[in-house]
Amino acid sequence: MFTNYSRSVGKVTAVSACRPVELGIRVHQSLSSQLEVGSELIIDGVKVPVARLEGDALFCSLDACAMNSTLSTAALHSLVNVVSLGCTDPHDEYRVITGQIDFQSEIQSMLRHEDILRLEVSFPVDDGWLKSLVPEAYLAINGMKGVVEQVDAEAGRMTISIDATLSNIQIIEMKFVGDVVNVEVERLSPKALQAVDNGLSQTLGELYPMFHQLLKLQGTTLENLAYRARAKLHQEIVGTTAKEATVLQELELLEDV
Repeated sequence: MFTNYSRSVGKVTAVSACRPVELGIRVHQSLSSQLEVGSELIIDGVKVPVARLEGDALFCSLDACAMNSTLSTAALHSLVNVVSLGCTDPHDEYRVITGQIDFQSEIQSMLRHEDILRLEVSFPVDDGWLKSLVPEAYLAINGMKGVVEQVDAEAGRMTISIDATLSNIQIIEMKFVGDVVNVEVERLSPKALQAVDNGLSQTLGELYPMFHQLLKLQGTTLENLAYRARAKLHQEIVGTTAKEATVLQELELLEDV
């Protein structure tokens, strides 16, 4: 899952009319006291640097990437989820939130049941995301950890569950059907991928080069196979895609050689 970070609810106190757009956001003192000019924050899932500080208020200029997110339409007095990148766990280097938005999703339904908030949201079916959007995959929704429960590829929508006991959950619950959220899909860090690759090398031995050739021929990646393997362990997925199933079948044949 994504690493936990120091969080705060932020309130938009200023929006400049000129370019680049600058947002003024007031945060809790417990977070503002840790910040300095140049500190990196993730605001509603988007990474931005602090340009200046005035008391408990911070000011950030939005670059081209941020302008392609919901921050570009942030309204005065609206609440945002603020995460400090300077407070990460140095021992958790396997899955990290980067603040680079992959796509935006429209909320199609929202239902809270006890300690779980479930969102049904859209996703772009034409951008190859189906390989990563599998049951038990992790997402960051406006910077908050979510878990994929179901994916409807034909309709281009998925169901995501969020722990309703998380701090700042009220920011998501204040959204309405039709509102748009920023989505970042979990990626394994280079360290994690290297660990998986090393394990496969030891297991497959002389067959290891053939394994990578098969991946290339089938148009898939080690990371995509890792997502599928995890989903299979949780028994939440019906089957793999045709290409990945072919890779797995050919690997089984190679093991019998």
